[in-house]
Amino acid sequence: MSNVPATQNNNSGNQAIFARFATRFGLDSNKVSGILKNTAFKTSSSQGVTDEQMAALLVVADQFNLNPFVKEIYAFPDSNGRGIVPIVPIDGWTRIANEHPQYDGVEFCYAEETVPHGGRKCPAWIEAVIYRKDRSRPTRVREYLEECAKNSGPWNSHPQRMLRHKAFMQCCRVAFSFGGVYDEDEGERIASARLVEMPNGMPASIDITPDAKALPTGEEFEGIILQAGFGDQRDKVDAYLHVCAQHFQSSIDEVKAEVVRHPDNFIKTFPAWLKSAEQQKNGQASAAAKPQDAKEEDRTFPCPNKDNALVDDEDCFHCKEREGCPGRA
Repeated sequence: MSNVPATQNNNSGNQAIFARFATRFGLDSNKVSGILKNTAFKTSSSQGVTDEQMAALLVVADQFNLNPFVKEIYAFPDSNGRGIVPIVPIDGWTRIANEHPQYDGVEFCYAEETVPHGGRKCPAWIEAVIYRKDRSRPTRVREYLEECAKNSGPWNSHPQRMLRHKAFMQCCRVAFSFGGVYDEDEGERIASARLVEMPNGMPASIDITPDAKALPTGEEFEGIILQAGFGDQRDKVDAYLHVCAQHFQSSIDEVKAEVVRHPDNFIKTFPAWLKSAEQQKNGQASAAAKPQDAKEEDRTFPCPNKDNALVDDEDCFHCKEREGCPGRA
């Protein structure tokens, strides 16, 4: 058994990866870590980044042959302050795709329907189609503006370009099984994920965590629903999942995965959310029964930004707080 302390072993491993990158880029191995802590991490202070986190980023960069000095890869410290969330922007994804020996080109398909965003019109969806030399059929991944767009400078000024990038990155992940790296939107969400309370006093909801390696099968999720006794409330379960997905800016599949990993949390929070939503709905319905308040609504739903008051699709579309609202699917 070795008498070398574990910390010393870790330091030796860290220095080895620092030295490899120093040699690759012609730098002083003692300065590599300090330079990258200030440039390759999304954090308010480089003092909060450990050598272990820096080494972890370089291991991922080395695996995909990415250059952290030109931001082909960077990282967020994760929410527990010990690990990292590796981020690969579009330049990094194009590099690892073009360097893959089986990559045989990409095409993009655009929806004819357009959707307004940031004062511009953008296709409602863009589909990336990646070809591999060793596959008889291409890989297709379609991304929707409604699910991806953010209220940010790049998304508001160039929504079509950003959506095309999103489709390409997600298609690369499926076509080449690239795992353990994320685009910036995913990284920000994963790095800051916590068990939080829903807006306006709604019950605590599902925590989306970064450690799931695979999504659940449909049978696993359905099994949880049936065992919990919610089988006859499936439409209401779906509504709750959409609220959680919007709130955490995640996919429905990721929310289902969290239900499978932590069914007790779901079994506890879903009835509380349902009771709150139905109380709001019943109260609104009673008020609407008065002649002076009578109003015909095709589709209504509780709005978290209005204390769960019922609103319809038109009200929601014109709401100033629509961006990032967890109440819409």
